[in-house]
Formats: sequence, C-alpha cells, structure tokens
Amino acid sequence: MGSGWIEIEELEIAPTFLEEEPPVMEATSPGHVVFAQYITSDNCGYCYQYGSPAHKQLKQNYADDYVYISYHSADFGNTADAESGNINPIRGVSHLQETGGAPKTGFGDALPLNTGCGSNTCWDSFFSSGGNMHSTANDYSMRVR
Repeated sequence: MGSGWIEIEELEIAPTFLEEEPPVMEATSPGHVVFAQYITSDNCGYCYQYGSPAHKQLKQNYADDYVYISYHSADFGNTADAESGNINPIRGVSHLQETGGAPKTGFGDALPLNTGCGSNTCWDSFFSSGGNMHSTANDYSMRVR
C-alpha cells in the first residue's frame, strides 16, 4: 500500500441566474370613466382566449372606472352585421364602421377601432391612457330607465 497526498483545489463557481420574465403590464386608472365597445365573434379564438378576458379583468379591477359592452357576430370573418355594431342608424352609415374580423375595441367615441389582442392585458394601455375619453368625463352621468 502506498501512501499519498491528495490536494484539493478550491474552485469558485459563478452562480447562473435565469432571465427574469418581463413583468405583466397592469393597467392604471386614468382618473376618469372609460367607455369601450367590444366586437367579438362566436368563432374567434383570440376573442375568448385574450380579448374577452382582458375586458373582464379591467372591469374587475376598475369597476367604477370601466364600462364596456360587447357586440357579438356569428362569424369571425364577417363582423359587419347588425349584431356586431353595424346597426345603420342613419342610412348608409354604420355605427362602428366595422368591416373586418374580431377582436376589436372602440374606446370612447373614437375611430379607428383598436385591433389585435395577443394577451390578457391587450386593452390595458388604451384604458390607462384615457381610452379616448375627455378628462372631464366624470362630470357627466347617464341614467337608464
């Protein structure tokens, strides 16, 4: 049997960090009521996966600051029908001037409609920036009888 000497060398190992996921954008209240008109469709996957949940989340988080209504079409490819906002209150002029697919949202009373929705926070920036509503919107009220 031989005797030996074992030398242990101390190694310094640098820790590896996982990249942090980008923070999920959260809406902030613009300080006044925001009204939105949402165009969705029976066969629109993005509407059910992202668009509708995004509106519901805003309403849940800002119940007193957010009001939206949904117009529902039967077909994603043809949302230019009465169900999805083209109610033609004036001959030849459609309410939302909608001609394409869903999901789309009109904030305030402004066109064009805001399109595309790839996350459950897709409408947050429109809401947070005031939603095309005048800052004095809270000075007015509406009552439905």
